[in-house]
Amino acid sequence: MSSYPNQGLSSMVHAADKTRWRLLLAPGWSRRLTGSLVVAISGIFLCESTSLGWDGGQSVTQSTLSNRDPALMTILQAERSTAGSEELQSAWQTVSQWPTERLSEVLDAADEANPVALNWLRTAIDGMTEQPGFELPVNMLEQVVQDTTRKFASRRIAWDLLESAEPKLMESIAESLIADPIATFRRPAIQTKIALANTFEKGSVERKQVLDRAFGAARDEDQVGEIARMLETEYGEKPDLATHFGYVVDWHVLGPFPNIAEAGFHDSLAPEKILLSDFDSQGKPNPELEYEGSAGSLKWQTHSAVSDTGEMDLNKVLGNEKEVVGYGVSIFNSSQERSAEIRLRMQNAFKLWLNGELIQSQPIGHTGNSFDQYVIPVSLKKGQNLILIKSCQNKPPQEMEWYDVWHLNVRICDASGTAIREGE
Repeated sequence: MSSYPNQGLSSMVHAADKTRWRLLLAPGWSRRLTGSLVVAISGIFLCESTSLGWDGGQSVTQSTLSNRDPALMTILQAERSTAGSEELQSAWQTVSQWPTERLSEVLDAADEANPVALNWLRTAIDGMTEQPGFELPVNMLEQVVQDTTRKFASRRIAWDLLESAEPKLMESIAESLIADPIATFRRPAIQTKIALANTFEKGSVERKQVLDRAFGAARDEDQVGEIARMLETEYGEKPDLATHFGYVVDWHVLGPFPNIAEAGFHDSLAPEKILLSDFDSQGKPNPELEYEGSAGSLKWQTHSAVSDTGEMDLNKVLGNEKEVVGYGVSIFNSSQERSAEIRLRMQNAFKLWLNGELIQSQPIGHTGNSFDQYVIPVSLKKGQNLILIKSCQNKPPQEMEWYDVWHLNVRICDASGTAIREGE
C-alpha cells in the first residue's frame, strides 16, 4: 500500500491536494524554451503535483492510441529515455504549430499522458498559443474546467489558459466549483465565498449564510479555520472541526515500551498482535489484556484527542519520556465496504495497521508536522475496522523543544478530503 507526503513544491498546486512526484517545467519557463532545449531540460526538474489520473507505471496502450493523430501518439509514448529522439522532437514541433481548433485534442491527450509526455504536451500548447492569429477558445476551455468527470491534467491546463487571458471570467467560474472533488479547483471557490461574506455587515444574516455555505464546502485546514473563527467570534457558534475533518478522536492508548537506539520501531511488540476479537461491540478492548512495558505491567487506557485538531498528546497520557514507543488503537465502524483514505499529521516515526495489515511504515521521525502530511489509500470493510498506530519517540541529538513532540493525529476521509463519518 503506497502513500505520499503532501508537501507542495509547485506554485501550480495547493498543498491540500493528493500528490505524486512528476516531471514539471517551472511555470513560465516553457514559453521561453523551444526544440532541443526542451529536450535537455525536461528530465531535470522534479516537482509535485496533484494526481493526474496516471497510474505511475503503465505506458499508454496501443488501443488507447489507435484513434490519435500520429504526432500525438508519438508524444504520448514519450519516456525519459526517448527525450532526445528526433521523432519526438518532430512530433512536438508539429503539435505546437496546430491551429486553435485542435487544442481540444491535445487536452484530451493530456488526460492519458504519463508525466514525461505531459511535459511535452504542455509546452506544445504554449507553442500553439503563440501562433499568429491564435484565438483562445474560451467556451471550450470553460467547459473543460467545469467538467468534473475529466482528469486533473486537462482541467489544470484549461484553468491556466483562461486565468492568464480572462481573469474576470475565472472569478465567476471559480464560484461554481465550490463542491469540486479536486481541492485545487475548490480552494479559489471558497476564497471567493469568504470575500463575498466580507461585503456584508458583520453579524448579518446574509453574511452568516455565505459563511455557512463556505464552511460546509471547505476542506483546506487554513480556510476551515478562518471561517470557523468568524462564525465563533461573530455568531457565537463553534463549528465541530472533529466531525468536519473526520478526526479519530476516541483512542485506547498503551505505553511506554522501550525504543533504545530506535530498536522499538523495528521490533514486533505484543500490542501489534491485537485483533478485532479483542474488542467488544462498543469498540472497547478486553480489560484483561495486559503487557509488559518499560516500567512494568500496562493496560489500554481510554483517552480522547483534542477535538479541534485531532491531536492526541502521548506526553500527557503516557509520560514525557524519550526513547520510547506508544500505541493507539481505535475501532471505526463503516456502514459499507468502501474506498477511503487515512491521513496523518505525524512528527514521529510510526507504523500504521488497518485490520491487522501493515499499511504504512515511516522510520524517520521529526521530518515535519503538517496537515495531511501522509495520505494512505485504504479499503474499509463493512462493520468494524481496527486502526492501530505505533508512535516512536527517539533520543534527540541535543536539547530541542520541537523534539519533545510525541503524538497521534489521524483522520479518515474520501479522496476529496471530505470526512467519512462512522456509520456512513
